[in-house]
Amino acid sequence: MKQALKDAVDVVCVGASLVDLTFQCKGNPILHTSNPSSFVRSPGGVMRNIAHHLALLGCSVELITVVGKDPDGEWLEKISVDAGIRLNHIHRTESATGIYSSVLAPDGDLFHWSRYLRHR
Repeated sequence: MKQALKDAVDVVCVGASLVDLTFQCKGNPILHTSNPSSFVRSPGGVMRNIAHHLALLGCSVELITVVGKDPDGEWLEKISVDAGIRLNHIHRTESATGIYSSVLAPDGDLFHWSRYLRHR
């Protein structure tokens, strides 16, 4: 019983961990052509983000999620652990880690988005 209490967490989160790729166009975006833009890579997935912020607020959090056995998955694990998220039940798959990409207009409005769950 003491071991169970010692390992208890305040919150268990179950959900996606993704890499977010955000492109912000320098001018008004035009479909079906190249658009000069800036680019930001950030950790994402709604539940991973919630777990991250709960950990930053001092809650003990366990995240149950799936990542690929690839550099993106390793990067997400490191960022999550560094934020204080426990990953004792993470599943590493042979499929690549999922990606969410968005294209923003210069004013920050969402112009286009897509979610890639790549399979090998």
